[in-house]
Amino acid sequence: MGTRSSRPIAGIETDFQGTAKAKATRTNSTDAGIGLPGNNVTATIAANKIPDYLGKVRGRLGFLPQPALLLYTTGGLAYGGGSSTSISGTNNGVNLGLCCGNPPFNSSGSLSGIRAGWTIGAGAEWMFAAKWSAKIEYLYYDLGRVSYSAGTSSPLAGPNSGGIPVGAVVYSIASQTSTRLDGNILRIGLNYRFGG
Repeated sequence: MGTRSSRPIAGIETDFQGTAKAKATRTNSTDAGIGLPGNNVTATIAANKIPDYLGKVRGRLGFLPQPALLLYTTGGLAYGGGSSTSISGTNNGVNLGLCCGNPPFNSSGSLSGIRAGWTIGAGAEWMFAAKWSAKIEYLYYDLGRVSYSAGTSSPLAGPNSGGIPVGAVVYSIASQTSTRLDGNILRIGLNYRFGG
């Protein structure tokens, strides 16, 4: 930056960062279909959505509306990894019509590995001194949709359970998780330029 130009200014940029996970929790109650009305199985699902790390390789294309201000758009490759989910639940109501209770159930699943996608955004950079500039930038990234099984849980009947043998499987719950790995990033930065 430094001279006004109506011609496009192009460049390339790469970055890598760690991210803090965001957890989403949802509780769902469903009729188990066994025993008396009101005998439900309640499942609490806690899922981590944001990748553990995120990297980008992007092109930048901008122009100078005035000598010290660069406005630009940016886009390119995004990559990252890290996703997991855990599921746990308990029996409600009158224990599916049995007398002595079933233990809590739990299951969990995870997905790991590098995911590749894309990113796009825009920003502005202002040179307020000879070697210093301030920048604000917005990016959206999308690493695609992932689906994986969280396993099957099978609570067992307790002793003396209404004619059902001790240790028998009363019901089985299979769970599947699907989520899109995407997000928004807003950056505010301060840059120092080395050299002439």
